[in-house]
Amino acid sequence: MENRLKKGGVFSLLGESVTALLNNPSVATPFLTIIFIELLLVEILYFSTRFPLVHFFGPIIQKLWGAVYLHYPNNLLILSSILPYAQIAIFIVIGNFFISMSAAALGLIETKQSDSLSAGRIALSRYFHVLVAAFLLWGISWLFLSGYRLVLARALKIHSTTGIFFVIKAATVYGAPYFNLFLGCLATSLLAFLIPALVIDKKNLFRAIGCNFILVWKHFWTVLLIVLIPTILYIPVLAFRANINDVANMTFQGIRVWAIVAGYIFMGVIDAVVYTALTKFFLSTKE
Repeated sequence: MENRLKKGGVFSLLGESVTALLNNPSVATPFLTIIFIELLLVEILYFSTRFPLVHFFGPIIQKLWGAVYLHYPNNLLILSSILPYAQIAIFIVIGNFFISMSAAALGLIETKQSDSLSAGRIALSRYFHVLVAAFLLWGISWLFLSGYRLVLARALKIHSTTGIFFVIKAATVYGAPYFNLFLGCLATSLLAFLIPALVIDKKNLFRAIGCNFILVWKHFWTVLLIVLIPTILYIPVLAFRANINDVANMTFQGIRVWAIVAGYIFMGVIDAVVYTALTKFFLSTKE
């Protein structure tokens, strides 16, 4: 595959990952499951202020945000407040398990053992290691985002209304969602091969981390492009969500929910392509 990668480039590898997802349900189903769980969470929170869920969620919402958030349209604002934290929990506890299941399925297919049950058993047996890997990725992402928040806080102290410092302030403030997206890509790239090393090679955690960093160091720019190119397609969705308040005021408040749903579906597809491509690239290094 490395020869094909040199001939066709990253786009060729991404195309192969799309083909693998379309032709192999055992590779695609774990990612579809992640999307389903995220959308189920959106639905539960959307109906959290209605009977019968309001009996459980109502007192919590009233205590944390106030009674006004139990009614439309303020109840929709709760989604954007809770979902980012809930998504982190889903990613760490559940999401990475299904990503590892997809990687295991792809590894079995490469060795002509396309048994989805075997992939599930492999992912389950490596769950603790994958869970630690998920915390590592979250930790790196948190460090990057915390660093950017420091830069953002410094930019907000700039009082210039013209000139280069004003441009720097505007780019830092208004570009925050896009910088955060890039930092997320960078964090993913740094641990690109950790899950494949854990579930395909069945290395212990420390050897898998070492193997990951060796491969990332050797193929950093290729890995970054594999992650970055599909993620760029999310920018229009991100721009739409960044301006959702204005859009909702001009249209209808319920569009906030549809923006969240569209974002989860779109990012779920991007993640499927990215992680499949990274796994295929990892397998190519073993040939």
